[in-house]
Amino acid sequence: MATQFNFGMGRKLQAVGITIAVLMGGLAAFSWNRLDQVKQLSAETKSERVPFLQDIADIELNVTRSSLQVRHAMLARNDKELQATLEDIGSKKKHIDEVLERIGKRSTEASEREKFATLKASMASFWTIAGQNVSLITAGQKDAAVDALIDKTIPARNKVLVALADKKKSLSEALDSDLAEIDKQAAQMSMLITAMVAFCATVTLVVAWMTAIGLRRRVAVAQRVAELVRDGDLSTEIKDERSDEFSPLMASMKHMQSQLRQRTESTAAAAAENARVKQALDSCSTNVMIADADSNIIYMNQSVTDMLSQNEMELRKALPGFEVRKIIGQSFDNFHRNPAHQRSLLSNLKNTHKVQIKVANLHFSLIANPIFDEHGLRIGTVVEWKDRTGEVAAEAELSSMVKGAADGDFASRLSTEGKAPSLPPWVDCSMSWLKPSARPLWKCARLQTS
Repeated sequence: MATQFNFGMGRKLQAVGITIAVLMGGLAAFSWNRLDQVKQLSAETKSERVPFLQDIADIELNVTRSSLQVRHAMLARNDKELQATLEDIGSKKKHIDEVLERIGKRSTEASEREKFATLKASMASFWTIAGQNVSLITAGQKDAAVDALIDKTIPARNKVLVALADKKKSLSEALDSDLAEIDKQAAQMSMLITAMVAFCATVTLVVAWMTAIGLRRRVAVAQRVAELVRDGDLSTEIKDERSDEFSPLMASMKHMQSQLRQRTESTAAAAAENARVKQALDSCSTNVMIADADSNIIYMNQSVTDMLSQNEMELRKALPGFEVRKIIGQSFDNFHRNPAHQRSLLSNLKNTHKVQIKVANLHFSLIANPIFDEHGLRIGTVVEWKDRTGEVAAEAELSSMVKGAADGDFASRLSTEGKAPSLPPWVDCSMSWLKPSARPLWKCARLQTS
């Protein structure tokens, strides 16, 4: 039984393949010969018959239009309309002459040359009569022109159309003959191909039936192993005592099971470590925000969430629609006036980058550091936020107080009320201790400038 699985399936399939290949090769050779005949006939029809008929139809159309234009010339309301109509008749005559020349070149057989001579003579007669009709129109003899149109021009046109119809009839008969031959060849090829396909299908079904039982058994074994792996059962040992076409698949699945077991254990360890890091970040007092390699925010700890929530209304003045609860998934670009510059800076970040930004009346200090994987590829950015709004306000007040002292105002006082809690305690003091030493200096400065 093992020998059947070792060699039976492969050899049977090889035999079927060789048989079908030989049969299809014979069919292809026969079909190629027939197709070449059909191809030649189709090429002749395409290059000769169809263009011939198109040219005749073209002449019919333009001859009819030319006779109508002669009538329109009689109805012209002014010289401009008359001239335009005569120019159109001349253009159509030129076109008809070109097409007629092509028809003459295609008329190679004696019967075709005879019909072409009749057509050419009828066409020459039509143009002569039409020219006389136009001369009467340009001379202002409209009544005579109408009589000439009815009695001469239209009958001459009809003779041309009769000659064209005779020519078209012979071409149509030849075209019908070609199409009938093509249909005959196609029907023969269709019957042969149908018979060959039926034979090949019968052979294939027999071989398929013979190998179906063995295939189903081996597929069932492979499916059971795949379902165990799918359901997360990586402990069941995969055993395969056979040696057939499915053996490499079973060996690969056994190796996959081992690799998945190792990766699962490694992933579980990494997940536990990541959980500890996340809990630490959630609990720390530093304002931390993390973005991916595309600058999309993927994490905010509670500290930065609280800080931005306290300033949410002020941030909306510069960022309409800003909501802290919607920050996750948004881009860092939303916090910068020049998004392109911001994106370029972060994508090329190699080490620590510090920056001060102002949003509405808020001042923030940002410290950005790139995050790299074990291969040195940047996978994100971590940003530390600090709200410096209070500090900036205190610095401005301190500068104003020093300037006032220089002008003799020693009553100014810097208060920490409403400022950041991290301000040093020395700022909550009076400038009165400067008075004894600063006042004489101020007076001296005033005397020197007076």
